[in-house]
Amino acid sequence: MRIEHSALFLPKRGNTAAEYEDAFSYQLQGAEVARCAIADGATESSFAKLWAELLVNAYSQDANLAPQWADLQARWSASARNSAQPLPWYAEAKLAHGGFAAFLGLEITPEKWQACALGDCCLFHLRNSELQQAFPLQTSQEFNQSPFLVSSQDTWKNIAKHLAWLENTWEEGDEFFLLSDALACWCLQQHEQHNPDLWQQLRDLNPDTFPEFIANLREQQQLRNDDVTLVHLRVHAVTS
Repeated sequence: MRIEHSALFLPKRGNTAAEYEDAFSYQLQGAEVARCAIADGATESSFAKLWAELLVNAYSQDANLAPQWADLQARWSASARNSAQPLPWYAEAKLAHGGFAAFLGLEITPEKWQACALGDCCLFHLRNSELQQAFPLQTSQEFNQSPFLVSSQDTWKNIAKHLAWLENTWEEGDEFFLLSDALACWCLQQHEQHNPDLWQQLRDLNPDTFPEFIANLREQQQLRNDDVTLVHLRVHAVTS
């Protein structure tokens, strides 16, 4: 199994790269397992970028987050408190509520792929440039301002109740796009409007053209001003 992968990202318009609060991670373990994850830190929560990074890095190492949960929470709390000492009273109050993030993880093995999601980061599975599945949201109307988010203060038992799961097989050349919510919503709108160039537009993007592409969508009010992350994978079978 061989996987081509690329990632593009931008902060909100008016923000610096340091203020980007999404996160993504990709890891290929030999020729047997590939894991990719993206997370969208909720700006209004405390140390959201830190929480998003912890989630994606943990998943890329092991797709089973349950046994890692207590350690992830402890690491978030320790890192948040050590980042600025002492915290002002209002930051302490905010810290008590925890960090929040939408999350999407994808694991690919030679036999199949499996995805899990919480919130509105989305996966698009393509075959021969035709959309096979959108997950966990299937229509642009499903996006709203209050998706369920992964909290650094919540128990794994409660998180697991809200996790969405999907698995299927893949074929030679299948593609996967993992997108944070603003761009995912735009893609579903374009798909619903039968834009024949949609997927090729995304394939053609690179670090030089991505900023202008996103800026144009924002200026045309087609894209909400939010952090944007796009990860693209193409899977190949390796035969002897």
